[in-house]
Amino acid sequence: MRNEPKSNKTASNPKQNQQILLIVLLILVGILGFELLRGRLSSRKKNTKEPVNLTQNSDTTKAKTPKQSAEDSISRLYAPTVYKQEQMKQARVKDAYKLKGDSVTRLYKKAGLDANSLNIYIRAFKKEQVVEVWGKDKDKESFVLLQSYKFCKSSGRLGPKRKAGDDQIPEGFYKIDRFNAQSRYHLSLGLNYPNKVDKGLSDTTDLSNDIFIHGGCATVGSIPISDDKIRELYIMAVDAKAGGQKNISVTIFPARMTDENMRSLRVQYQDEPKNIKFWNSMRKGYQYFEQCKRLPLVTLSEKGEYFFQSDCGGN
Repeated sequence: MRNEPKSNKTASNPKQNQQILLIVLLILVGILGFELLRGRLSSRKKNTKEPVNLTQNSDTTKAKTPKQSAEDSISRLYAPTVYKQEQMKQARVKDAYKLKGDSVTRLYKKAGLDANSLNIYIRAFKKEQVVEVWGKDKDKESFVLLQSYKFCKSSGRLGPKRKAGDDQIPEGFYKIDRFNAQSRYHLSLGLNYPNKVDKGLSDTTDLSNDIFIHGGCATVGSIPISDDKIRELYIMAVDAKAGGQKNISVTIFPARMTDENMRSLRVQYQDEPKNIKFWNSMRKGYQYFEQCKRLPLVTLSEKGEYFFQSDCGGN
């Protein structure tokens, strides 16, 4: 009896092969399309990335454009909620928003500013005993005046602070480096004093570092503006920080550095040539802001001087 030949299960089936080939082609087309789409989205993100602003106060002789790190991206994304939420956990900050939040909002509205994109600049004048708060949208260049506050009290005399315990209010270009919601003087904003210029002017290493703009009405070198006014200023600083402003610049001048005031200072302090030289270096920064309503790019010298770009066209 002749055996039947066994069926060949591996034999080629033309129709089945065509189906497999079609599936493979569809998969390849899908992968290629996905890669093209991802490439376009990546390119679009690079092209629409926000420009990075240069830090206005610099201790180096050459400004560098900072690279945007992953940490910066996360901070920029979540700062408006996380930072402000952390501040609002403090009872005095919460009370400040309750008591003065509406008045600060009216200041923003009058100036045409958005609290979510706010940048501020603070400058103080010792002779006039005035603190000014200037604001702008972070994507704009020019500042507008938001509010002015009178010193509640002053100490020392005109001239930079050169040592701890001299009761002098510093003079120079600084930035806020501390938010203190549990201050002895209600609320306070700390300055990064001493800077390189202060150290260059001083004959001692004991310069102190506890210089603040704060509430209350007492001082031995800081600037008090009363509890009521510090609430407003603190709110504006928190809003600016929460909106992404990394460095809030603060400048303390001996006086409004007009021609008239400079003549008066030269006469009154003719026996203090170091102060006159120092004020002349500071004045260029004052004139730049008066003319441009923009922060100057500042270079700090270890010899005790400030240097700035010369006109509004410089960056």
